[in-house]
Amino acid sequence: MTMNGPVTNRQLTAADTPAAAVPPAPSGPWWGHDLGRRITATAAKVAGVWLLALLAHLAHADALTLLLVVAGTGASLRGAGSLLDRLMLSVALLAGLTCVAALGLSFTPGHLRPQVLGGCALTGLVLVAAVRGGLPGRWRRPRLIDLAVLLPVAAVAYLFTRPTLGAGMAVRLGTVIRGEDLARHFAMFDTIRRVGGYVFLHRAAAAGSIAPSDLAYPQGAHLLAAVVDGFLSSSSSPGAPVTSMSHFLYYDQFNYLFLVLAVIWAARRLAGPGVRAVAFLPVAGLCAGYLLFGSLITAYTYGFFPEIAGLAFLALLVGVLVRPLPDTREQVLIVAALVVAVAYCYYILLPVVAVAVLGYAWVYRRRLARHRVLVGAVTVAGALACLVLRVAAGHEQALSLGVLLQDFGVARVQRGPLLGLAALVAVGGAATRSWWRSPAARIMAVSATGAAALTLGVGLYEVGEVGHTLYFFEKSLHTLIVLMLVASGAAAGLAQRLIIGLRSRVALAAGALLLGLVPSAMLGGLDWDPQQQADAQFHDPAYGTSPGRLLVGGQLAVTQPAMAAVTVANAIPDAGGKITLIATDQQTDNLATFYTWMLQRQYGAAWQVYPKTFTMHGFYQYEEYLISDPGRHYRVVTSDPTILIELESLAILRPDLQLEVDDLHNLRRQ
Repeated sequence: MTMNGPVTNRQLTAADTPAAAVPPAPSGPWWGHDLGRRITATAAKVAGVWLLALLAHLAHADALTLLLVVAGTGASLRGAGSLLDRLMLSVALLAGLTCVAALGLSFTPGHLRPQVLGGCALTGLVLVAAVRGGLPGRWRRPRLIDLAVLLPVAAVAYLFTRPTLGAGMAVRLGTVIRGEDLARHFAMFDTIRRVGGYVFLHRAAAAGSIAPSDLAYPQGAHLLAAVVDGFLSSSSSPGAPVTSMSHFLYYDQFNYLFLVLAVIWAARRLAGPGVRAVAFLPVAGLCAGYLLFGSLITAYTYGFFPEIAGLAFLALLVGVLVRPLPDTREQVLIVAALVVAVAYCYYILLPVVAVAVLGYAWVYRRRLARHRVLVGAVTVAGALACLVLRVAAGHEQALSLGVLLQDFGVARVQRGPLLGLAALVAVGGAATRSWWRSPAARIMAVSATGAAALTLGVGLYEVGEVGHTLYFFEKSLHTLIVLMLVASGAAAGLAQRLIIGLRSRVALAAGALLLGLVPSAMLGGLDWDPQQQADAQFHDPAYGTSPGRLLVGGQLAVTQPAMAAVTVANAIPDAGGKITLIATDQQTDNLATFYTWMLQRQYGAAWQVYPKTFTMHGFYQYEEYLISDPGRHYRVVTSDPTILIELESLAILRPDLQLEVDDLHNLRRQ
């Protein structure tokens, strides 16, 4: 009430307001004094962040710059949600942007130097803040539901890394040395660090360490690992080969743990905000148990580094699609960044990505229509970025169906646990009828259907062409596993119904823990042979049980070839133009030789010799091969006395071969 009666709802005008409260009318055009002051302040901030990046580099603290970039990116998002949500979305956005930006940075004088990348990223954040009038987001404390995600991931991380924590290179490399794919991926990571960009953009400089067939391989995962390594090591140089391999082995482990985190986080988003943390724990336990003891762990033991990264970004993408961000513009940008990240890491997943994104676009078509200009521009830009990658790599034929008929070593996915997982998803969704009517359920169903259709299509094509399934059919089952695990978030509602009747908190926690541990224990107890090929019978006695159980128990390492490769690389880091062969008269000599080439950075010159290493075991095989190939020069490192004596005699009798022979025992004593 006022002296003249009640205040009405009409807006106050300048006449109703005291003169002191009336802001002065702006004088001059909008680009006047205020704009100049903003430009000056922004320029000062840009100079400040570049100075910060340079000082951090001089102090060997580029890791702090990386943390600042991630934190600033999270703070730039308006409605990202919890602390964990902001972290995951920051990583998603930065991964896609980095993959694209590296196309241009590969040609700049700074290449991928951490201080340059940090300065550019912080400059971008300053400009975003200037346009938006500040960073709108806030980093909040972790919520209880975030802990339901992080605790299972921490448990997997402990069990996953415990056998190699504090271990030497022989154990760390020996744990994954059976997967020769990892050697090639290390070579790409190491070469990207050495040449300062994508190897397909530096073919001449990369030719010595990369085979010609690998120059056009998708390199997004390798580049992201190289960028992180630059920040953590505060260096633009990879350093000694063995040191570089040591770093890469850590990133290989982190890559798989990132997949675990991405899957459980996406399942939590699908479960929805109404699910309590204690009800989500069983779902998180199921995901953690399957990823540690199920078929997908062989993607790690076989060295499928880029596939794991691609699957992680696919899981993040589905998590963002089923529960979109409040700000549609941010949603579109993050979706585009994740699509680009998948394309640059493992483009075979793009059909599933396309189905999932189209399903989201249809469900939210009205919301997207209000931002049609932005959606159109971002879609075109993302498509061009993906197309430029394939054209620049000069590997357009990789998009043909003939790729699906290639056959490599891969573990056969166990069908029983996968069918059980699919049944659990169906039961969990059916138990909550209203859940199926939600947009999240429809988008998840479309995404899973796309993965199932891809798997079925690849299988039918391979059977029709060669009579049985091959490598990429098993890889497509990996994709189906990831999406089924994300879809298991639907079972959180069922778990909530089962344990909600428990009255005490202790009983509630015990019930949730029991439901989460049972599937993990069942999967860990399975005995199966992951060395069973999709197209042939092949058995390694070390794989007579669950590979996850062997990994957790520290029984997976094959140290002899790993020790030989590391010893030779430390003693002879530069092969001097000669191709090194490891000859210890062991079946694993081919692996020791292969990894030695990578550590000596000579795979580009030696790759044609690799098939021959499978048949060379005794002295006669080595002598016959060395004599039959006088166009190449070799160094043989052996611990076998007979091979040592005979090949030293051959070197004397045939000086034209320029053969060098070294005793492995002597190299170990150096």
